[in-house]
Amino acid sequence: MAVVDADGSRPYASVLEGIGRRALDGETVIVFLSPAAGEASATFEALMALRASRAQIFAIVFERSSFVDPLSSRDAQADAAVALLHEIDATSVRVRCGDDLVHLFNA
Repeated sequence: MAVVDADGSRPYASVLEGIGRRALDGETVIVFLSPAAGEASATFEALMALRASRAQIFAIVFERSSFVDPLSSRDAQADAAVALLHEIDATSVRVRCGDDLVHLFNA
């Protein structure tokens, strides 16, 4: 397992654009998404560019609302992210607070 922390000042879309310039044909890029209103557009443009460069995308989509309120219903931002990922033929896994990650990633 790994620890992921969004502690940088560089926008995530910019990081993905840099990866896209270096990605090899058919390479798999693992992305971690916790979509919030207002910042998702640039990130998904970068993901579309990655797919256009023939990189494969495996996205781990965190349901942000479940980490604030574990009893919350489905996260609309995560729903939208998964729909967009599906449109660009990316593989995605949704993660809610408290999920059994071993089960989730082996399903």
